[in-house]
Amino acid sequence: MDTTTPETLSAQRLANAERELELFERQPPLGSRAYLRGRNARRQIILELRQELTHDHE
Repeated sequence: MDTTTPETLSAQRLANAERELELFERQPPLGSRAYLRGRNARRQIILELRQELTHDHE
């Protein structure tokens, strides 16, 4: 039986997304547009997960 709460799941997804962004920023250089596109996409995921967590607390 899975006892994972939606809040815990969101927190785990946020931690994974932050870790993915950190790894992405350490990779060998890409073209600047490709880098910014990838970084911005990952940051957007992080922002959405943070908003979801904050909304769960309200």
